[in-house]
Amino acid sequence: MKGKTSDFSSAATIATSINSSLETLRGSGTTSPDSETTVAGNASAQQVASMSIGVRDQVISAVGSSAQNLQTVAKEFVAMDAVISNSFGLQGGKQP
Repeated sequence: MKGKTSDFSSAATIATSINSSLETLRGSGTTSPDSETTVAGNASAQQVASMSIGVRDQVISAVGSSAQNLQTVAKEFVAMDAVISNSFGLQGGKQP
């Protein structure tokens, strides 16, 4: 019987890549509101600048949580594969 086993290594590589990208996003340019200028609309610009920082942080948090969940689920699949393989007397998806 030929089987397919879960690959935690691939999931970990993908999650690491996602986290690396998030660090790049987190460190990318900052938005700072201009409190010196009195141009009409400046208050709205300040509000948008603050909102953009908040939204960026929410995206980073959501995607980071998803990357962590990917690793957690991959670990659980690997563990379940081992249990199932052992119950069928298989090792690595192959009969001994």
